[in-house]
Amino acid sequence: MSLSLGVCFTGHRPERLLSQPEDLVFSESEMKLLLHNEILSALNDGFFEFYCGMAPGIDIWAAEVLIPLMDQFPHIRLTAVLPFPTHGLTLSDVWFPRYRYILAFSDRIIFASDRSSRQAYLIRNRIMVDHSQRVIAVYDGSSSGGTAYTCRYAQKKGKEIRFLPVRKA
Repeated sequence: MSLSLGVCFTGHRPERLLSQPEDLVFSESEMKLLLHNEILSALNDGFFEFYCGMAPGIDIWAAEVLIPLMDQFPHIRLTAVLPFPTHGLTLSDVWFPRYRYILAFSDRIIFASDRSSRQAYLIRNRIMVDHSQRVIAVYDGSSSGGTAYTCRYAQKKGKEIRFLPVRKA
């Protein structure tokens, strides 16, 4: 039996990414192109298990990039890792349909906790890192927040982290 190589995603929420001056930040389509290239690189490196935390922004964008690739790479497996069962109900009308679309294409769903709490999000992030050998991160280097926590945890666990730029050069 071979080890299945896993990748997970982490990144700042769109509000944070887009709070910078417009000419310095990537649009959603530009960020999705960066994610597409990194996902193709992971596929070429033998990674076929992908873990998505289902948060607005990087998580959902990455899954939206991944789903069309499933036709070309039928061995891709997508796992939605939710902090708690009612997580999607807290999403806006913009993000909820995208969330439901991703769940429809997910091979499995993992719940980190049975109820909403800040701890549930941290547990979700640890589950994704623990199941992955590579982390694709859109991270600005800040010391607080879920993305910072996930990157620190991945470093502590010796995971490979592929950082994507937060801002244009």
